[in-house]
Amino acid sequence: MLSTSPVFIRAILITPAKHLVWYSSNRFADFSMALSIDLLLDNIGPILLASSFLFFSLLFIGYYRLYNNSTVQIPGKIVGIEKYVSKSRSGNRRSSQLMYRPVVSFIYHGEKTYFTAGLSKNFISEQIGDNVSVEYIDSLISSVRIAGRPFIRNFGYGLFLIALLILGISAQSSTLSWDLQLLRLSIPFALNWILFKYLADLFKRNGGVAALMKQNSPIKTEEELQQLDIFWSNDDIAKEEDQVYKPFLYITPVLIGLALWPAVVFGDRFFSHPYVVEKFNEALFNSGETPIFFNYIMNHSSLQKEFLIFAMSMFFVLMLSYSFIFTLKKTA
Repeated sequence: MLSTSPVFIRAILITPAKHLVWYSSNRFADFSMALSIDLLLDNIGPILLASSFLFFSLLFIGYYRLYNNSTVQIPGKIVGIEKYVSKSRSGNRRSSQLMYRPVVSFIYHGEKTYFTAGLSKNFISEQIGDNVSVEYIDSLISSVRIAGRPFIRNFGYGLFLIALLILGISAQSSTLSWDLQLLRLSIPFALNWILFKYLADLFKRNGGVAALMKQNSPIKTEEELQQLDIFWSNDDIAKEEDQVYKPFLYITPVLIGLALWPAVVFGDRFFSHPYVVEKFNEALFNSGETPIFFNYIMNHSSLQKEFLIFAMSMFFVLMLSYSFIFTLKKTA
């Protein structure tokens, strides 16, 4: 006859049942965690892309604010444009390019001082007599430069908005529960927090603001400036621009035609596809259909190829058209 004592019942029934419940619940938790991670990592591309845009946006904004908060700013004036040849080497290949940078004068401790700007361009965007803001660390004159322009900050804000747009589209097209969705959207911000914390420590260990702003002898004496190839008047600049830019008025239209050809060929194939004909207008005017439309395109290799070639060709056409208009203005 079986014993019915409480000790017997605990030993035979209750204790094994507790172990079974504990084991089952832990196995279920492990399964749920694995399933959640799989869902979070599914189609992770947009999240990583948003993380990249967010990183560069914060980098540009932080760079702009760092200079503005750490320097003395005083007025300066562009007195010349230096012309020089920049030489570079990549492996066994050497290249050279014609570059221009402004020569700026300002008053430092009561004396007129000159420096050549660190940022060079392959075109002349300044004019002699233009007023600029000059900034430097008071105890480090080699840090002098033309004050950071709002373009850097605005470019950073633009990248930030693109990152948010990518995250918004990703969230709209996702089928995750709200808690997993929130966790997924926090990934770019968590990654950038970790990365910027590391960069901040690295920045401090390597000399901070003073080390970042120090340059290689930007200050020039009048004797040193006379040895450089410098345009001292706007008439000289106009002659240089006419000589340098005029050939591009004939070359650029040819390049635009070459870039436009793939856009016409592959654009015709893409826009004549039955799915694109049926869904394009709907995706264009209905934001809810846009992610579905692009998801379909990216999952079909032929459509993906035609769309990417069309998009890249149009990008080059726009850039070349802008270059042509810019050149036209310079030679007018």
